[in-house]
Formats: sequence, C-alpha cells, structure tokens
Amino acid sequence: MDTQNTSIHIRHWGREFWFMSFANLLLTLAICMQAICMPESAYHLGMSYAETSMQVAAYAVGLYLLGPFCNYLTQTYRRNKVCLLTMAVFGGVIYAISYFTSHPYCVDHNLLFIFGIITALLMGMTYGLSQMLFTSTLVIDKCESFMRTEANHHVSWMGRIGLSLGCFLAVSLGPTDRHTFMVSAVSVAIAIVLLMMVRFPFKSPEDDVPLVSLDRFFLPRGFWLFLNLLLITMIMGLLLSTIREASFYLFLLGGFALAMLAERFAFADADLKSEAVTGLISLFFALLLLMWRRDMTVVHVIAPVMVGFGIGIIGSRFLLFFIKLSEHCQRGTSQSTFVLAWETGISLGLALGVGLFHCHLNDILTCAMALAAIALALYVGWVHGWYLSHKSR
Repeated sequence: MDTQNTSIHIRHWGREFWFMSFANLLLTLAICMQAICMPESAYHLGMSYAETSMQVAAYAVGLYLLGPFCNYLTQTYRRNKVCLLTMAVFGGVIYAISYFTSHPYCVDHNLLFIFGIITALLMGMTYGLSQMLFTSTLVIDKCESFMRTEANHHVSWMGRIGLSLGCFLAVSLGPTDRHTFMVSAVSVAIAIVLLMMVRFPFKSPEDDVPLVSLDRFFLPRGFWLFLNLLLITMIMGLLLSTIREASFYLFLLGGFALAMLAERFAFADADLKSEAVTGLISLFFALLLLMWRRDMTVVHVIAPVMVGFGIGIIGSRFLLFFIKLSEHCQRGTSQSTFVLAWETGISLGLALGVGLFHCHLNDILTCAMALAAIALALYVGWVHGWYLSHKSR
C-alpha cells in the first residue's frame, strides 16, 4: 500500500498560496473555454472538420515546443517574470482570436486557416510553458519541503475545477460569441494580477545551464504513466468535442466534489490500486449510460457526476504516482510530465472527436468506452506493477 494519503487536509495556507491557486484556476478556466470555443469558431469561419482537427492538433504540438527550454529560462531569468510574460502572450493570443472570429470578412479562407494553426500553436506554447513554470517551479518555491506534495495536489485540484467552470461558461455564453473570448482573456489578466501579488524568493542560477534539456519538462522514466493517463484524458477530450449542454459541465463539478470526499474518507486506507480502477470503472459506466439511456433525464445528472468522479480520482492518484516515481530533485519534472499527459490527452481526444467522428455522439461514446477498457487493461495488467517496482519515494 502507498503511504501517501491523497486526501486534501485543511491547512492554514498563506494568502500568497491562495493567490497562486486561484491564478491556476483562472488560467485553466481560460484554456478550457478555448477547448469549447476553438472548434466552434472554426466551424463559424467555414473550416472543414479536418481543418478544425488540425488546428486542435496544432495546440497539442505547441505544448512541447518551449518545454525543452523551461529549465534554462528558470535558471537564467526571474522565473515568475518568465511565467507572467508567457501568460500575457497567452491572453493576447485569445484576444487576437476573438478579433478575427468577429471580423472574418477581412481575410480569405486559406489565410484564416493559417492564422488558426499559428494561434493554436502559440496557445499551446504559451499555456504549456506557463503551466510547466507554475507547477514545476513556482508552487514548489512557495512551500516548505514537507508541504510540497500537498501543495501540488491542491493546485492540481484547482485546475480541475477550472476545467468544469471553463466549459460551463463557454457553453452558457456561446462558443462563438466574442464576449466569451473576452471573458477568457480577462480570466488570464486576473490570473496575472494575482501572480504579481506573490513574492518569490530570489535563487541564484546554476552554472553552465544547457539551453535544451529534459529538466522541468519531461520525465522519461514516467513514460508508462504518461501513456496511461493520456489514454484516460482522451476520453474527456472526446466528450468536449460533442457535448454542448451547460448542465453537463456543472454536474461534472459535483463529480469532482465527490472525488475529493472519496479521497478523504473512502480511499484514505484503501489498496493503492483501488482509486484508479474505481475511477476507470466509473468512467466506463458513465459512458455506457450516455450511450444506452441518455433519453432518461436522470442520466443527464448521474453520467456527468460519474465522469467527474472518475477523472478527478484518477487525476489525483496519477499526480502522486508521478511524484513518487521521480528521483531526488525531479519533482518539478514529474509535475510538468503530468501536465503534458493531461493536456495532450484532452487535445488529442478533442481532435479525434472532431476530425474522425465529426462530433457524432454515438461514435464518440463507442471510442471513449474502448479507450476506457484499454486504459483499465493497461493499468491493471502492466502499469500498476511496473510502478510499484520503479517508484523512488
């Protein structure tokens, strides 16, 4: 059994840490609003399913382009300043998208497509780097060593809450409405203000820092965890590609709340394998309900709660898996790897749902159930045992 309890304890977190937590919530809220808005805006501008899928895939590619420079940037410049600048560019990209979505007449189709690819790449680059800096460095810098695991866990949960609220706002306000983009951009601006209110300790840079490295970017020994989590979050991406009911994302938040309670009470002393297995089973049956019983009103409540519970409990457990798999001084790298797996899975699922299944719900649910079954088989048959034999903490 793993000795690390995943439950959230109520501690007297400092005011600055809460500023950081809410900044991460707002940053995640902004990108999740774009996950809903980006495909809808592409349709609005006359893009085909294939072109829309390519734009979403470009975001996934962008996540990895600045990661190799993450350690160099944090060692050479003030890390909080780099994060603030990256967030500012991210907000600017969202504003630029809102302008062109509202004024499509000024550019022809091919240029709009190229603009969509470039902005999606920039969005992936800036959001990816800001999240890596945030989770791998800034959160850790503001915590005592004995509180860092709990701090990572807390900030990660704030991000999941941002996912639910961001999708809810985007669907409620209208995915193609310019005001929706402005809410997303303002959320980034508020996150910047909150982060500016946090004082970070000065740290002397290391000598001979390489320009490109895997430090604070990707943990190679975590590949199997990365792959397993990616398959799971692809399910969430598939659902994002087709579900446009605001209530679904609101009830998703209820599932997250249940997951937090389960961590605190149901899984506090449970077998280590139980959380991931329970979460995947919950996901599978939620998808089964949506496939066969979505004409029943109660399913529109139960299914999103089960999805939120499954994704939430799995996210928390895999976050701790990555931490415990890392060697000394690799905590930041493990957190970045977790972020990359989470974001890559959602974006690939979204691209798959749009480009291959053309947002047809039954096809998407069938694929999602297959992914849930594959992820469960992979976890039970290989990943769990592999993790136990390779963990370092």
